[in-house]
Amino acid sequence: MTDQEVENIIHTFMHQTIPYTAEEPTFESIRKVHNLLNRNAMGQLRGAYGNRLGLLGLTSTADAYRTLDGKDFVTPTPPTPPLLPPLASAHQMQEASRQYDEGMKRYSQYLLTAQALKKQLLSAFDNRYFQSMYDQATEYE
Repeated sequence: MTDQEVENIIHTFMHQTIPYTAEEPTFESIRKVHNLLNRNAMGQLRGAYGNRLGLLGLTSTADAYRTLDGKDFVTPTPPTPPLLPPLASAHQMQEASRQYDEGMKRYSQYLLTAQALKKQLLSAFDNRYFQSMYDQATEYE
Protein backbone atom coordinates (compact mmCIF):
# COMPACT_ATOMS: atom_id res chain seq x y z
CA MET A 1 0.00 0.00 0.00
CA THR A 2 1.44 3.29 -1.03
CA ASP A 3 0.89 6.68 0.54
CA GLN A 4 -0.82 7.76 -2.68
CA GLU A 5 -3.31 4.88 -2.46
CA VAL A 6 -4.12 5.87 1.12
CA GLU A 7 -4.58 9.49 0.02
CA ASN A 8 -6.87 8.35 -2.78
CA ILE A 9 -9.10 6.64 -0.21
CA ILE A 10 -9.09 9.76 1.99
CA HIS A 11 -10.33 11.74 -1.02
CA THR A 12 -13.42 9.50 -1.12
CA PHE A 13 -14.27 10.20 2.54
CA MET A 14 -17.18 12.40 3.54
CA HIS A 15 -14.75 14.18 5.89
CA GLN A 16 -11.45 14.42 4.05
CA THR A 17 -9.82 16.42 6.82
CA ILE A 18 -10.17 15.95 10.55
CA PRO A 19 -9.62 19.15 12.56
CA TYR A 20 -6.39 19.20 14.55
CA THR A 21 -6.81 19.59 18.31
CA ALA A 22 -3.75 21.33 19.78
CA GLU A 23 -4.73 20.99 23.43
CA GLU A 24 -4.85 17.81 25.49
CA PRO A 25 -7.61 15.55 24.16
CA THR A 26 -10.83 15.62 26.15
CA PHE A 27 -13.73 13.22 26.04
CA GLU A 28 -15.59 15.75 23.91
CA SER A 29 -12.75 16.29 21.38
CA ILE A 30 -12.14 12.54 21.10
CA ARG A 31 -15.87 11.92 20.58
CA LYS A 32 -16.01 14.51 17.79
CA VAL A 33 -13.06 12.92 15.98
CA HIS A 34 -14.50 9.45 16.51
CA ASN A 35 -17.84 10.51 15.01
CA LEU A 36 -16.10 11.90 11.91
CA LEU A 37 -14.07 8.71 11.52
CA ASN A 38 -17.24 6.64 11.92
CA ARG A 39 -18.91 8.53 9.08
CA ASN A 40 -15.86 8.04 6.90
CA ALA A 41 -15.80 4.30 7.64
CA MET A 42 -19.52 3.93 6.95
CA GLY A 43 -19.11 5.37 3.47
CA GLN A 44 -16.65 2.68 2.40
CA LEU A 45 -17.78 -0.59 0.77
CA ARG A 46 -21.35 0.12 1.76
CA GLY A 47 -23.46 -2.77 0.51
CA ALA A 48 -20.45 -4.73 -0.76
CA TYR A 49 -20.73 -7.16 2.14
CA GLY A 50 -24.50 -7.06 2.40
CA ASN A 51 -24.60 -4.37 5.06
CA ARG A 52 -25.65 -0.75 5.28
CA LEU A 53 -22.86 0.25 7.66
CA GLY A 54 -19.89 0.00 5.31
CA LEU A 55 -16.67 -0.49 7.24
CA LEU A 56 -17.95 0.90 10.54
CA GLY A 57 -16.48 -2.18 12.20
CA LEU A 58 -13.06 -0.55 11.79
CA THR A 59 -13.97 2.31 14.13
CA SER A 60 -16.51 0.82 16.54
CA THR A 61 -16.51 -1.88 19.17
CA ALA A 62 -17.94 -5.27 18.33
CA ASP A 63 -20.84 -4.66 20.72
CA ALA A 64 -21.65 -1.26 19.22
CA TYR A 65 -21.58 -2.66 15.70
CA ARG A 66 -23.77 -5.62 16.68
CA THR A 67 -26.28 -3.27 18.30
CA LEU A 68 -26.56 -1.20 15.11
CA ASP A 69 -26.55 -4.02 12.57
CA GLY A 70 -27.98 -6.96 14.48
CA LYS A 71 -24.99 -9.11 13.56
CA ASP A 72 -21.22 -9.13 13.94
CA PHE A 73 -18.88 -7.20 11.69
CA VAL A 74 -17.08 -9.70 9.47
CA THR A 75 -13.51 -8.63 8.81
CA PRO A 76 -12.87 -8.99 5.07
CA THR A 77 -10.27 -11.57 4.11
CA PRO A 78 -8.36 -11.96 0.87
CA PRO A 79 -10.20 -14.11 -1.65
CA THR A 80 -9.01 -17.60 -2.40
CA PRO A 81 -7.47 -17.91 -5.85
CA PRO A 82 -9.92 -19.71 -8.14
CA LEU A 83 -9.63 -23.46 -8.58
CA LEU A 84 -10.73 -24.28 -12.08
CA PRO A 85 -11.66 -27.71 -13.39
CA PRO A 86 -9.12 -29.13 -15.86
CA LEU A 87 -11.37 -28.51 -18.86
CA ALA A 88 -12.76 -25.12 -17.84
CA SER A 89 -14.20 -23.05 -20.63
CA ALA A 90 -12.87 -19.58 -21.47
CA HIS A 91 -16.06 -18.13 -19.98
CA GLN A 92 -15.56 -20.05 -16.70
CA MET A 93 -11.95 -18.88 -16.49
CA GLN A 94 -12.93 -15.27 -17.20
CA GLU A 95 -15.71 -15.32 -14.62
CA ALA A 96 -13.49 -16.90 -11.94
CA SER A 97 -10.80 -14.32 -12.67
CA ARG A 98 -13.32 -11.46 -12.53
CA GLN A 99 -14.70 -12.64 -9.18
CA TYR A 100 -11.19 -13.02 -7.76
CA ASP A 101 -10.16 -9.56 -8.99
CA GLU A 102 -13.31 -8.02 -7.50
CA GLY A 103 -12.63 -9.74 -4.18
CA MET A 104 -9.05 -8.47 -4.17
CA LYS A 105 -10.25 -4.97 -4.96
CA ARG A 106 -12.68 -5.01 -2.00
CA TYR A 107 -10.03 -6.48 0.31
CA SER A 108 -7.47 -3.87 -0.77
CA GLN A 109 -10.03 -1.12 -0.19
CA TYR A 110 -10.63 -2.49 3.31
CA LEU A 111 -6.89 -2.41 4.11
CA LEU A 112 -6.44 1.04 2.59
CA THR A 113 -9.46 2.36 4.48
CA ALA A 114 -8.01 1.08 7.75
CA GLN A 115 -4.73 2.89 6.98
CA ALA A 116 -6.51 6.06 5.91
CA LEU A 117 -8.61 6.18 9.09
CA LYS A 118 -5.50 5.61 11.19
CA LYS A 119 -3.72 8.41 9.36
CA GLN A 120 -6.63 10.75 10.02
CA LEU A 121 -6.74 9.83 13.71
CA LEU A 122 -3.00 10.36 14.13
CA SER A 123 -3.26 13.76 12.48
CA ALA A 124 -6.07 14.91 14.79
CA PHE A 125 -4.00 15.11 17.98
CA ASP A 126 -0.41 15.85 18.92
CA ASN A 127 2.01 12.90 18.57
CA ARG A 128 2.83 12.91 22.29
CA TYR A 129 -0.60 11.40 22.95
CA PHE A 130 0.25 8.40 20.77
CA GLN A 131 3.86 7.80 21.87
CA SER A 132 3.03 4.82 24.09
CA MET A 133 1.52 3.07 21.05
CA TYR A 134 4.52 3.71 18.77
CA ASP A 135 6.80 0.83 17.77
CA GLN A 136 9.96 1.61 15.81
CA ALA A 137 9.65 -1.42 13.57
CA THR A 138 5.93 -1.24 12.75
CA GLU A 139 5.13 2.38 13.63
CA TYR A 140 1.47 2.33 14.78
CA GLU A 141 0.46 -1.09 13.42
